[in-house]
Amino acid sequence: MDLVEKWQQDPAQGGSIDVGPDLSVITLGVIARVALGRTLKDLGEELMQNNFETVAIATAQTPAHVLVDAVAAHLPAPLLRAMSHLPGEAMATIRKCRAFTDRLGWDVVAERIEAMKRGLDVSGDFFGQLVGGQDSVTKSISLEEIVGQTTILLVAGQDTTASAVTFSLIHLAKDQKLQESLRQEIHSQSADVKYENMALLNAVIKETLRMYPAEAMAERIALQDTVLPLGTSITTISGQIIDAVPLKKGQLLLMNIGAYQRQSPRWGPDPHIFRPSRWLDGSIPGMKDGVGVYSNMWVSSAFIGFPVTRNLRSRLTFLSGNHTCLGWRLAVLEMQVILTTLLGKFSFSIPEGDDEQVIPCFRSTVIPVLQDAKKAAPLRVSPL
Repeated sequence: MDLVEKWQQDPAQGGSIDVGPDLSVITLGVIARVALGRTLKDLGEELMQNNFETVAIATAQTPAHVLVDAVAAHLPAPLLRAMSHLPGEAMATIRKCRAFTDRLGWDVVAERIEAMKRGLDVSGDFFGQLVGGQDSVTKSISLEEIVGQTTILLVAGQDTTASAVTFSLIHLAKDQKLQESLRQEIHSQSADVKYENMALLNAVIKETLRMYPAEAMAERIALQDTVLPLGTSITTISGQIIDAVPLKKGQLLLMNIGAYQRQSPRWGPDPHIFRPSRWLDGSIPGMKDGVGVYSNMWVSSAFIGFPVTRNLRSRLTFLSGNHTCLGWRLAVLEMQVILTTLLGKFSFSIPEGDDEQVIPCFRSTVIPVLQDAKKAAPLRVSPL
């Protein structure tokens, strides 16, 4: 990992490092390799810089951005697409991003098609699996639709995982005892690391994703008249008990995932506290409904002092059903590898005299920001 060499050679001389940008480079490299079979060098400096600028626009929250987002939400799709041709630096960046990623996507698709003609295996990356897929789903996807995923993969797949790792490091920097316990678990592993058996590592990741889901809110539209049953009945101020909500076809349903994952009845009396041990000590109230793809997973070996209990703890970080995040397994693996590598080489702490508290802020995704709303996460990074 080039980041290890960079931080070892220049650890800010005992000062603080904004870890977010460096982590974004790492996650961009991973998604480029896995999805497109490309390295960061293959992408080129110009595309990478444009990608970071596009992410910055997506996570900005100036008055102008808020106004544009509010207006755009009510525009029909054709007019919304036409807005990208408006003048301005932000629109120019978005147009350039689309041009870069379209060209990259078509180059990758053309390479995979040519390789298939030569009888070569193209299943080594995500695009290759889509182009060469033989099942009914992949056969129904057009080449234009495959190329259209390039922008989403490079922008969304990069920033969300980088932010999640950043939040993990922030909490570990605040809790030195927890950080050292995790480091001991990391150092106890053999060369052939079994990430699924690292109980505390996975508990830290689960707790991070519970408290900071990338998509804190999601929308769904009722495709037909239906009745939505409630897991827990609601008593109104008039005394009426409601245990189901009728929905009309076309109605919009807003899912507040961030609030759902901080409910006391589901997570215990301290849902706003970062406490990974809740995944290990059985202190989470028992639940019967597992609704997310990552909710039905539990740590597979006991962390010293805590009995590990199987559970169905509902968490919608990666959504569920037909709209499940396709890259959720990759995101979890990225967090496991990055945290294991960095914590095995560095210690993290809050910079001395730094009164600026990093807080989560929901823009297009949940990101770390300072009190002045600037996206940043300064930490003191010290080589071990």
